[in-house]
Amino acid sequence: MSRLQRLPPSFRAILTQGGCNGVAIGVGLAYLRMYTWGALEQSELGLTRWIATAGVLVYIVGWLLLLVWVAPIRRAFQGPHVRPDLSPAQRLAAQRRALAMPALFGGSSMLLWIVTAASFPVFQRLVGGVHAGVPARVVIGTLMIGTVASTISLYAVELSVRRSLLPRLQPMVPLGKLGPVLHVGISTKIALLVATHALAVVGLMALRFDPYATPTVFLFFGGTALVVSAIQAYLLRRSVVRPVLEVASAQRQVGDNDLAAHVAVQSADALGVLAEGFNLMVSGLKRAEQVKNTFGSYVHPRVVEDLIEGRMALGGELRTATILFADIRGFTALSESLPPRQVVTFLNSYLERMVEAIAAHGGTVDKFIGDGIMAVFGVPYAQGDDAMHAVRAGWDMLAALEAWNAERRAQGQFELSIGIGIHTGEAVAGSIGTSKKMQYTLIGDAVNTASRIESATVPLGVRLLVSAATFGLVSARVQAREFPPVVLKGKAQPVPVYEITGLREGRAE
Repeated sequence: MSRLQRLPPSFRAILTQGGCNGVAIGVGLAYLRMYTWGALEQSELGLTRWIATAGVLVYIVGWLLLLVWVAPIRRAFQGPHVRPDLSPAQRLAAQRRALAMPALFGGSSMLLWIVTAASFPVFQRLVGGVHAGVPARVVIGTLMIGTVASTISLYAVELSVRRSLLPRLQPMVPLGKLGPVLHVGISTKIALLVATHALAVVGLMALRFDPYATPTVFLFFGGTALVVSAIQAYLLRRSVVRPVLEVASAQRQVGDNDLAAHVAVQSADALGVLAEGFNLMVSGLKRAEQVKNTFGSYVHPRVVEDLIEGRMALGGELRTATILFADIRGFTALSESLPPRQVVTFLNSYLERMVEAIAAHGGTVDKFIGDGIMAVFGVPYAQGDDAMHAVRAGWDMLAALEAWNAERRAQGQFELSIGIGIHTGEAVAGSIGTSKKMQYTLIGDAVNTASRIESATVPLGVRLLVSAATFGLVSARVQAREFPPVVLKGKAQPVPVYEITGLREGRAE
């Protein structure tokens, strides 16, 4: 780390302003020395003394005033680093002063140059020895140099603040909570650029008709004006154009679905408001994406899309679906023997494995009923061969349970047993509820039948049981055992059911 980098950021900004004014004074001295050649030789000593006095004013008075003004910033730092015990109020004060530094430093610089220019006629009378035509030229020249120096000082301090001060004061308090902050707007910066260029043109025209201006003076003035124009154009680009490009680049990131995009708030002007507004927009998108992802864990992602786009209203439609019910056997007695926290942890671990198997085959978990799971296939969006997808999901649920039981057995924990019932039939699918609270679900006899078939796995002593309607759609691809028709609760006639004992497509029991 260099010596300059070890300094507190506020001192760096003051050094930056002093450097800009020091260079301006040096340029002014060189210019006036050229001007004193020839007919104005007698005024050289007085001019040199006056410029020295101006330099003392700019450096001593300016630095003292600025040191007092940046006190809240100095108190926020220990050397180049922010104090670890910085309070919110101190951070707020430091951020306000930091954002106002470019405008204040540039304005204070211009004020000192104006005071210096106005004091020269008084100085000329006290010192004497200055040609009668000199005071007006010196005052005008001082104001021109001061305008240029102060404008460049504004940009240079702004660059220093953006590089070394604001990044250390993150996170930034929203601009609306900072209150009014002194700043130079974009239109003012452009006006300053136009004004300095206009001054250069006017100065060149005046020199063209000034009998005391030699060709050397004319060339020096013109060359300096070109260099100053190039420096101002570069600094204006850093001040105005670069922040806009940063927002544009971040916007492209968001367009590529990268919501990590962030734009640093570096000013209190319209560009700072733009950057802050962009960050707020991205935060809103993040929240919307989080809500969407969270909602998507409860219902089908395409249902979420339809709800967001307003394509899904209250009401339902008759759809053919395959419904799967799964339930842990003996869970009520099990939950009574365990602490509530352990029951929740255990249940979440179980559901995680079961839902993963369901989702792998395109199923959607409609709801959790305690330890029970209701999943649907073919609704809200059919994917073809939904009955087979449901059977595969049920088979994988059993395989996942066996693997988990093996882990639990190795750890000396109890094992689980589940029953799965599957039925295919017509049900009403849609948004059920009110305009204030809706739930996308299935209702109808097919849902009740699937639930009753799952309940029948207990007396039949099987794990995976399907109805005749489902079996008829998958019979060629499964191994099964037919049971005599069973009487289900709520059904007048016995219902044929089949135990799935294996899959012809790969795995067998």
